[in-house]
Amino acid sequence: NWMHHGSTMNEAMWMLSPFAYSDYADNVWGVSGGGGVDCGSASSALSVFPSVYLNSDVNIVSGSGTSSAPYILQ
Repeated sequence: NWMHHGSTMNEAMWMLSPFAYSDYADNVWGVSGGGGVDCGSASSALSVFPSVYLNSDVNIVSGSGTSSAPYILQ
């Protein structure tokens, strides 16, 4: 996967998707170096990758999601 970045917690990355609970407003979702998903404070020094929300009426019309065959959305 083109988004995989290392294999340790120091190589984790933030996805810039906010955590859904107001008590944890400073938290964002992240992916650990080993591929696990968790949330944590956005102030932690990790790599950052953008993420987006799609409406339910958006469809993948082609592609496999790899760098050589990216998704084409409609």
